[in-house]
Formats: sequence, structure tokens, C-alpha cells
Amino acid sequence: MGSTSAKPFKNQKYEALKRECLKEKKLFEDPEFPASDVSLFYLNPPLANVEWKRPQEFCEDPHLTVHGISSHDLRQGRLGNCWFVAACSCLALRKKLWQKVIPTIKEQDWDQKRPEKYAGIFHFHFWCFGEWIDVVIDDRLPTIDNKLIYCSSKESNEFWSALLEKAYAKMAGCYEALDGGSTAEAIVDFTGAVAESINLIDGKYDHSIIEQVKLFRELLKVHKRGGLISCYIMVSAPRTSCDVPFGLCLTLYQTVISHKVDQTRQLQYIFDVKKVEDKVLISLQQKDQRIHRKEGAGDNLVIGFEIFKVEDNRDYRLHQLKIQERITNFTYLNNRIVHLKMLLKQGRYLLIPTTFSPNTEGEFILRLFTDVPSALRELKLNKPRLSCLDILLGVPKRMSLVKVYRVEGLQSQNRHGETNPYIIIKCENSKIRSPSQKVTGTAVFNTQAIFYKRKVDSPVIVQVWHSAFFDRFLGEVRLSGSHSSPRDLQKYQLHGRGQQEAEVPGQITIKILSSDDLVELASSTSISGSTTGKEGSIFKLPRLISALQGRPRPGNPSYEH
Repeated sequence: MGSTSAKPFKNQKYEALKRECLKEKKLFEDPEFPASDVSLFYLNPPLANVEWKRPQEFCEDPHLTVHGISSHDLRQGRLGNCWFVAACSCLALRKKLWQKVIPTIKEQDWDQKRPEKYAGIFHFHFWCFGEWIDVVIDDRLPTIDNKLIYCSSKESNEFWSALLEKAYAKMAGCYEALDGGSTAEAIVDFTGAVAESINLIDGKYDHSIIEQVKLFRELLKVHKRGGLISCYIMVSAPRTSCDVPFGLCLTLYQTVISHKVDQTRQLQYIFDVKKVEDKVLISLQQKDQRIHRKEGAGDNLVIGFEIFKVEDNRDYRLHQLKIQERITNFTYLNNRIVHLKMLLKQGRYLLIPTTFSPNTEGEFILRLFTDVPSALRELKLNKPRLSCLDILLGVPKRMSLVKVYRVEGLQSQNRHGETNPYIIIKCENSKIRSPSQKVTGTAVFNTQAIFYKRKVDSPVIVQVWHSAFFDRFLGEVRLSGSHSSPRDLQKYQLHGRGQQEAEVPGQITIKILSSDDLVELASSTSISGSTTGKEGSIFKLPRLISALQGRPRPGNPSYEH
């Protein structure tokens, strides 16, 4: 990856700056990150006088790397940024990954045979809020008594880690802004991947052999797919390694997994789970606030998201819960990145990113990963737009929400007493079909549909079918969907085809709501918000507005020092 493939940070273009320095026969001095206290700290100055020196001023034969890059190269300095050092160690394990972060490594290195080609300028790539950026620095490093005070390598003449740390500090505003952070977030900045955290205490991995085996298999799969794995220990007081129970198993494992499906956009999104069950990973990332710490700000917003199981054919915004089901009970955190991995059943889901505090705004990126493409898309409209077809067929006059909860009492369809039922819900020219089940008793569906009817007297027909080589019709009910229809759960006896057909075995439990106001059932203040964005696979959203009521209290962030 060359410098042209990443966006210049602060509009500093590496190639142009280097050419200028070589032409004028001078070493680069970065005006955007000067060799002064303003680049070192915003609150707590170092305990001794710091001298900024170029590597050749205190080292005879400096190099960017010595014998390549190794995860064992690094030493933490006086900063509380072991999280950054751990991320660098992970990065060093994957050549393809560190070559993205440290581009054209041979071209940037010192060449003792051609010293006139050295300009004292370096550049590094970081994934920043949806795009790769190119950060340019000079090679002046903070020292005390001719020794680096921050990150260094075990080889005294190797400087890739110190220069990488300087570029990362520049992006954060100063070195002190790196004091306390998250390995997972740094790895995301190095790779553009998604970080998943696993709490070993909450997961009961210390005493459950079954959970330990599951965790090992998951980590092994991550490793084989080229993912990065790191761990850290959270302690309430200083402890030695012998004090820690279960070795490193005190609190968290952090795992970065690269997924291939990546989609996004707005305050309300829908996505489809197309497999019978699919493991879904959702990542919500807000803009890094560390650069504002100099102004006394820099705190992350407390963020999270809500997920609802909605109608399988919903294409319009949801503002009030009627038949929809809340899936998550998410703990809101003031981390830069929050994530959730869960197993979801087949169907359509609504996702709403929010802040914990109402009417709080901020930029964020939302990413969703599934095994099968999920067609994640933004819901912009509250109701159908008028079209030319409406002139011929009439405009929608009534909206009906339907939810089928369960079917029971069906006649067995094979010698084992089993039935493979599925549901079809249809109205006018629209219909949805549920997945089939294999049951001997009650079949629970929780299948939902929404219809915009051009004729108010058009019935909503719910049919039950048996899935086989040749599917068999088992029965149906016809619902008027009028204002007088009961609005609570109702159990109906199945009938044969047609309005007057006789009863057949089986009962079905349904809830149906109807209104002639096409936004009545979708308009309320219980779930609201608006935002704008731009088209693409990842969206930067200028609004992050909280509106959900009665959500859980925010949790505490996890920082490593």
C-alpha cells in the first residue's frame, strides 16, 4: 500500500514533503507536531527535561527495522500505554497487516551508503473512522539522557516502534493522550477490522470445561483465519503475577476477527437474517475524542444500540412498538467501540444506534457482519410514496399489522406423528412466508407482516402449510382487519380454503392491528430520531440521537494502562 492510497492527515503529503526536503537539502521538521511540550502533554509534564533528538544523534547505525519486525521487539516507556504496545506486538505477527501500517519500509529506512537520500521524514497508515489516513512525522523523538522515554525496541538501533508511536500520538493530539486506552481499539486502528471482547469471568470459563472448549475452538478458528488475539488483566490494586488466579484469566480476552460482509447507514436500519440461525456481529464506533483532551474535553459519549424483531416485509420507519419484539438488553458504555455478537433466528430486524443521554449528537460508524449478506439498509420513509400505479389501482387506504404467535392441534402428517408446518400471510398482492418447523405439538412462529391495503375490505389471509416434497395445505383463517377487530391476542380455528369452508384440525393464535391513518401505528415519541448520511458501505452519521425510554444504566469502560 503506497501513500497515495490513504488520505493525507492534516493535508500533509509525504511524497511532496520529502521531495521538497531533498531538494533543499534539509531534514523535515513537522509544524503540525512540533518538538516541544505541546506534543508531549496537556496536563502532566515529564519529571525531567526532555530533549528531542533524531536517532542518528544518539545512535551510530539507526534503522527502521533490525532483522525484520517481531512481536518481541517492543518495550513500554513512561506512558501508561501497554495497550498500544500489546497492539503493536499483535500487528508484528502478521506481515500483510504491518505492511499496510508501515508502507514502503525499505524506502523509508536509513541508507548509510546514500545518506543524501534521507530527509528525516516518515509516514504511517491508520484506519480512522472508515478510511485509511496517512500520518506524516519527522524523526525527532523525546529523550532524557540520550534514551527514549516512550516506546522503544530491544535492539537499540531499531526505531519502527518509537516512530509508529509518535505518529499515533500525533493523531491523538499528544503523547499524554495515549495514557490509558484499549488494545482492541488500537488493533482496529491498525487493521480496520472489528474487535470482539470476551469476559472470562462472565463467561464462567474458570470452572466450565464445556465453555473452555468452546472458547478454545473459537480462538483457534480466529487464529486460522488470520485474526489477532490479545489479552489483558484488570486489577483493582497492584499485584504480582503469582497473585493472579488462573494465570491470565482474570478478566478479558480481546479478539479481532476480520469478516467479509460489511454494510451500513441512518438512525433506523433493517437487516435480514436469511439462514435458519446466523451469528451476527454488530459494531458501533464513535469518533475518537482524545484529540480534544487538550481543551479539557475528550470524553466518549455513552453509546449503544437496540435491536427489534419486526415484520418480515417492513420497509418503512418504526416509531412505536406494537407487535414488534425487543431483542436486546444492551448495556450502554462510554467506549469508543461497542459491539454485540448474538445468534439470531431467520427474519427481519430493526437496528437503532443511540446515545444513553437524550438529544446528544455525535458522529459514528455502524458495521454489521453475517455469514450471509444481510441487505442492511436505512429506513427513510414513514409510509409508501405515491406512484403511477396508484392512479390505476388506487392509493393505500388502510394499514394492518399481523403477528402469528403459534399453531397447535394440527393433524400429524407422517407415521412418526410429525408435522412440518410453515405460515403464509398474504393480503392483496403481497405475502410473506415463515421458515418451516418440525414438530409433534405446538409450533411457535412469532412471524410478523405489515400490509398497506388499497381496498379496506381486503382480507388478511393466514395459511398453514405442511412442508414436504409436495407441500400440503392444512388450513387458513381470514381476518377482516377492520377497526372493530379485537386488538389483543386471539385464537382462531383453522378452516378449509374460502370464507365458508368447514373447520379443519388446528388452531392459530394471532394478533392484528389496523388503522386508516397510515402512520398512526408507526408514529409516536417512544422511538424517534433523524440523521443524514452519504451512500457507501460504511456511513458517517452526523447525528446520534437517543430517544428510547427506560433503557438500562450505562456501564463502565475498560481501559488498559
